[in-house]
Amino acid sequence: YRDEDLNMEGQRLGPSIPSPPSLPLPEGPEWYQLHPLAAARLGVHFYLQQHVVPDLSGLLMSNVSVHFITGRFDMLCPPGFAAELVSEATAVGSRLWKQTIVEHAAHEGSDPGMTEALDRALRELLVSVKYAEDGSRLFL
Repeated sequence: YRDEDLNMEGQRLGPSIPSPPSLPLPEGPEWYQLHPLAAARLGVHFYLQQHVVPDLSGLLMSNVSVHFITGRFDMLCPPGFAAELVSEATAVGSRLWKQTIVEHAAHEGSDPGMTEALDRALRELLVSVKYAEDGSRLFL
């Protein structure tokens, strides 16, 4: 059984749902790996456009933990994007939003250090999940 098929006491909740088949991995490098200068130009172009930080009040009031993980050299989703959002959340008192910048990494999850950073962030998130008496999840 999958973890989500069990309740907090480890009892089976119902019929097990088969996991969806995994998608095949793309063959060869991604376009931005083949054309890093073009990818960087696109990322910088988008970042320099006038943009408005979205209204985060609903998400902030829900007390959901948010952890942005960005590569230092990510030109598609620059670390500055996440820094802006974390700054906005911190300004209204949230302690649940944070950012990790992975040195020597760009946009790809397989870049050096990304797998470890994602693993650490997911483990922290799992530790932060608590359950209310009714079995619903609470994020602390």
